[in-house]
Order: sequence, then structure tokens, then C-alpha cells
Amino acid sequence: SGYGNEGALKSYKAYDLLVAAEAGLCEVTGTPDGPGRVGVSICDITAGMNGYAAIMKGLLLRTKTGKGSGYAVSLFDTIADIMNVPLMQQIHTGEGPKRVGLAHPSIAPYGAFETKDKRKILISIQNEREW
Repeated sequence: SGYGNEGALKSYKAYDLLVAAEAGLCEVTGTPDGPGRVGVSICDITAGMNGYAAIMKGLLLRTKTGKGSGYAVSLFDTIADIMNVPLMQQIHTGEGPKRVGLAHPSIAPYGAFETKDKRKILISIQNEREW
């Protein structure tokens, strides 16, 4: 479902972009000039992955116990799980992460850099060993 099987929002329609915005994902995605949409339907895809994992767990349990099980997956709960790091940053620093485009908020060099001939290269160095 979009928002779960219980609660005030259980009958609300849910679309990927709407749920991403409500969960705060659009606020941390994009550039300093404004929020952005993730380039794929991330809420739909990750909810599907969670559903797949739940089905696999249910099949494993049925194999072990002979009993069936049921699972519920919602778009909002799925994307809210992904937003744990920005939430912890907000709670512990008083500020949420800034939108930085392809850059990284705490790693450098990281992102797209323009070369002398105006082409762009992508650099994603995570640690000293990768140099």
C-alpha cells in the first residue's frame, strides 16, 4: 500500500514522487538551488524489493515450520527507512543535510568536475587507499 494498512492515511493514494517528497527525500536530493526527484521511481522500486525480501522470508519460514505468513509493505515506510541517516543528522546536529547535487556532504573530491576542455569527469574517492 502507499501508507500502510492501518491509520488515517491507509486509503490515501500514493505515488512515488508524492511519497518521496512527504518522507523528505526530495529535500535532500537536488542542488542548492532547489529540491530534485531521484532519477528512478525509488519508492516503488525499494518497496518492491522489500516485498520480495518478505516473500523470501515467508517461503523460508514455511519450509522450516510448515506454516504460512503474511507481510505488508508500504511505499512510505520503505522510503522512511532510507531517510534514517538524514533524520539522525537533523536530530544530532540540529540541521538536515544540504542539497549538494553530485557532490557529497562530507567527502571530497566527490562529484562532477569540469575539465579545461569543458567536459565533465566524475570523481568518487571514498578514502586515501583509492587514490
